[in-house]
Amino acid sequence: MLKWNGNAWACAADVDTDTQLAQAVVEGYAQGVCYDTAAELQAALDGRYFQAPGDCNDTEVLKWNGNAWACAADVDTNNQYTAGAGLQLAAGEFRIAPGGIVRAHLSRAGCVNGHILKLTANGWACAADADTRYTSGSGLSLSNNGQFYVTTGGINAGHLATDSVGGLELANNSVGSLNVVDNSLTASDLGANSVGASELGNNAVDWAAMTNDSVGSAEVRSNSLTAADLATDSVGALELGNNSVGSLNVIDNSLTAIDLAANSVGASEMGPNSVGASEMQDNAIGSNEVINNSLTTNDLGPNSVGSSELADNAVDYGAMANDSVGSSEVRSNSLTAADLATDSVGALELGPNAVNSANIFDGTITNADIASNAAIAVSKIAYYNQVYVPASGTDLANGTALRTAVLGLNSSTTNDKTIVLSAGDYDLGSNYLLMDQGMTIRGAGMNATYIWSDRPGSYVVLGNSEAVLRDLKVSNMSITHNSLDSKVIYNTSAGSWATGQAFTLQSVYVYMYGTSNSRSPRLVDNRGRMIIRDSALWSQINGTGGYNIGLYASGNYETHVYSTTIYAYNFAGNKEKFGIWSGSSHEVFIHGSRVFGTSNSLGNERGLYATGTGSWIHAFGSEIY
Repeated sequence: MLKWNGNAWACAADVDTDTQLAQAVVEGYAQGVCYDTAAELQAALDGRYFQAPGDCNDTEVLKWNGNAWACAADVDTNNQYTAGAGLQLAAGEFRIAPGGIVRAHLSRAGCVNGHILKLTANGWACAADADTRYTSGSGLSLSNNGQFYVTTGGINAGHLATDSVGGLELANNSVGSLNVVDNSLTASDLGANSVGASELGNNAVDWAAMTNDSVGSAEVRSNSLTAADLATDSVGALELGNNSVGSLNVIDNSLTAIDLAANSVGASEMGPNSVGASEMQDNAIGSNEVINNSLTTNDLGPNSVGSSELADNAVDYGAMANDSVGSSEVRSNSLTAADLATDSVGALELGPNAVNSANIFDGTITNADIASNAAIAVSKIAYYNQVYVPASGTDLANGTALRTAVLGLNSSTTNDKTIVLSAGDYDLGSNYLLMDQGMTIRGAGMNATYIWSDRPGSYVVLGNSEAVLRDLKVSNMSITHNSLDSKVIYNTSAGSWATGQAFTLQSVYVYMYGTSNSRSPRLVDNRGRMIIRDSALWSQINGTGGYNIGLYASGNYETHVYSTTIYAYNFAGNKEKFGIWSGSSHEVFIHGSRVFGTSNSLGNERGLYATGTGSWIHAFGSEIY
């Protein structure tokens, strides 16, 4: 029966433990002592006994309905189970998922390194890997992927059974000399007509190998028989074919007049130099006897041909010996281009200053025609949209040549021009460079090409839209900067970001040093649109009053700085240092750069300073000091 165990209702034997009733209680029951109501009776009994509420149906259980125990269906309301790792739950049934058992689920009990799972009479268990390892034997090889194959040339005689290789097993042209044992082939091994000329070696057939009358005309190679092969007097008239005897067959000086038939000697019968003066009768050779155009100078005796022997127009270039015509033989001004052979006029034929521009075809002179030491002036070299200005003179001469090139190039945004500088120094004196739109000035490196000017209170380079200054160093060499605010680079061109028309510094080292009192020198003064890439701006200005500024940006425009170091420093005086100053609604964007308003206790310092409404400095991935 159900009994309360102190914590919950539980099944227990129906053993009455309360049998020790007082005599008065028993007597009271016996005397008909009763409870007035059922509720009083239930209250008296509930503390000790539980009575089921009538009969329940099969499979029903007792459930508390909030007021009392009552029969109810056995419905489990706590069945929210889920499948864990390696299991599946479907239709109320848990099962192992396909592939659900992984290495982490396997117990390593009884296993050591190298063991594998093996099926035993009692199930799966750890056991040694008894895998048989195979190796390649004679004639075989084993690849890395575990495949055996026959090695090239691996089959030898030892692998083949006697008479196992016949004609069917041999491929065409598969047996060569190297495959046959020397002197092993006999007549029975050779097929009918299997030995031909190509199978016979030199001198392999002698007289013993040939049967009588086996050699006829067909067996003798043309022109192969010599005198040694013929018996004495074996060749007679019958053996000689028509036209078979020539000069080489006749012994020298053996023919006489009786051997020659009338008219038998013609041009073809006479060899070179065979007829001399002693063989010819006087006046025996006339026009009819001489082949047209056959006589050469060797055939004529000295002074044998005079004016009377030459017909009009009989002498042409073929009749003249080499070097036979000199200046005295040529009439003045008579030779024309038609008289000169191709390539007949060379350096030796040309006199000094004989060739001018009119004699040279346009576009025919190439680099190979110009000597390496020609020393052609740069001013005479026309490049396609570019000029090369080498640092080949004094510093001041180099600077003058650079200014001349800049002033004469006439660059524009639709006609970009480039000035290329060599390594070296270009001193502008007290002048500056005014760059055209679309102009590029390119040096040989920021530490190789150096441009400078002495311009206190002014600038060295005035930029322009779509102009580029790159790969060089530029400096304002003035020592004192007390008049106006000195600069090195100055730009006032607005340009356009939409068309890429900004002034650009690329790999440029900008430098200025000296003393300034009550003025504010700046390395770069930008009042338009400008881009600075991979450059170094270094300002070292001492003095009192005013500021020392690396990059000064002003006006409602933008400046973009990439991978650049900007350094403002002083070692004397109390000037304030600013790495970057932005004012008058100018925005500066710094990317991957380092900016120093160096602190040395000599005046205030600021890495970045923006003043005025709309002035901003945006730094991305940069270091500011």
